[in-house]
Amino acid sequence: MQTNIDFYTVADYAQKFSEKLCEAVFAKKDFLTGDDLLTICPNEQVGFFALGTIFMKWQDEADNLQSPFFDYKADAVQDALQKVFNILSRHIKLNKEAALEILEDAVEDTLLATISPYDFFRKNFNPYPLIIIDAQIKAYLDYVRVHKPLYDEIYQFIDEKEPDNDIEPRQMRLAVQKVLDETKYDYEKNISVLLKSLDAILPLDLDTLFEDEEPETEMPEIDPEEAEREPDTEAELFDIEKEEQDEKPQEVTEEPAKEEEVKKEKEEEAKPAEPVSEIAKPAPAPAPSSQKSLKDSIPLHKKFAFINELFDGNSNEFNEAVSLIDGCSDYHKAIQLIKEKYFRRYNWDLENTEVKDFYDLLSKRF
Repeated sequence: MQTNIDFYTVADYAQKFSEKLCEAVFAKKDFLTGDDLLTICPNEQVGFFALGTIFMKWQDEADNLQSPFFDYKADAVQDALQKVFNILSRHIKLNKEAALEILEDAVEDTLLATISPYDFFRKNFNPYPLIIIDAQIKAYLDYVRVHKPLYDEIYQFIDEKEPDNDIEPRQMRLAVQKVLDETKYDYEKNISVLLKSLDAILPLDLDTLFEDEEPETEMPEIDPEEAEREPDTEAELFDIEKEEQDEKPQEVTEEPAKEEEVKKEKEEEAKPAEPVSEIAKPAPAPAPSSQKSLKDSIPLHKKFAFINELFDGNSNEFNEAVSLIDGCSDYHKAIQLIKEKYFRRYNWDLENTEVKDFYDLLSKRF
């Protein structure tokens, strides 16, 4: 089965599905309750993820409660907040706008949880610098109904491997991948059956959710002169421990050039003087560069993948990196920038698909 998810298509389908569902539902009512969320969609997983999204949003709000006068972290206060949430969960009330936002996220999670558990974890937990296993992972996995045995196995593995009860996003992704590689549960077996119910609202073509694999093409022969001019990409990118050596300036023979200049000067002196109007005429403006910036070259779905895979979910770091690269004058400087600021810091794996795709776009930029 294909492995590269087309995140743009997933998000697009989730948006169109949710809009169509809300149009039908809100034609008959003004608000949705918690019970409505569990029953309005033919796929029960969408309803459960909708409730899970509301829970996560409430959890974020509760975590952000601060005051110079009260201790919100006290056990008694936390217990009281939990009781408040339990009461609020029985009084959910969503207008059309709020429901649309919640359902879009729920449909997207349903698709990812069904077809790619790895990307489901990456999407939902990457924004956190440190993930609390019980408070975040287990709480959200409680709403999972699809591939339940597999997700229970993933949680158990993470919980056993991290006795301190917290985990970094990269460690979590490695743990998820290890379980997927070793599990006996075949989650790919019934994907089409599990998602068939979505067709009742909006037909789904599973193949569109995956990127087409580009066929391997034969590399063109490299001109020896071109090879000398271009930097040694592999040495610069991959041999991180190698010290950069000073480049020796190339000796240039200037005598022929000087003779040519003298000859041209004599020819110019022999010419009649040009009119003042001709001399004052401004030189034509240089043609605008057709070179596309790296920022404009990255497709939306790839941007999402690069942020999560290469920058640990830090969109600000990603935007800064792209801006700095676009400011580089040539390919060599761009490579040096990446090597010094990001390669080691985020432990880029040279065999990783996203790393290869990023360098491919970089080479096209220059």
